[in-house]
Amino acid sequence: MINFSKHRWLIVTIVHYIALFILSQINHYLSIHNVHLSILGLLIAFSAFLLNFRQGFLSLLPTALYLESLSPLNYGSMLATIVIIFCILIWIRHRIHRESTAIAAGMALIANLAVHAFLTYFVLTQVGFEALNLSLLFLNFLFSSLVIAIFTKLYFACMLETLEFFGIRILEEQRESR
Repeated sequence: MINFSKHRWLIVTIVHYIALFILSQINHYLSIHNVHLSILGLLIAFSAFLLNFRQGFLSLLPTALYLESLSPLNYGSMLATIVIIFCILIWIRHRIHRESTAIAAGMALIANLAVHAFLTYFVLTQVGFEALNLSLLFLNFLFSSLVIAIFTKLYFACMLETLEFFGIRILEEQRESR
């Protein structure tokens, strides 16, 4: 039998994949309006704020490789973006109170901004400034931020309930470790 406590990253990765699948279906229907939503900042924020470094990194690695396979950018750009933002959020996590969902939502919004900035930079280096539509880029960032602001609390609660179903109580473990 699998010890789910040691392999919680696998459960988190599966839920990340489910969230990305649902988002891809939403993006399919929004594509006629030239809107593309991204919740990558939310996924990174959850892994950074509620898992330890090893478990969080392991949960994001398959997610990054999956997104890498969908990205037309150079291989490794998505992985580098996710790892850099994850490490910055881990560094921030040690300086603030990490059990607050409001702070996690703020960090998810900042991570989403960083993801958009990094990926825009990678696009600029490959195709140049002429290929970018700045108003569409801003619109996508605005709608993605709105989705993250609305669904952060729901996503965190859903993820915590899923982990609790497997006998993993992250918030209790964090309180006991203090």
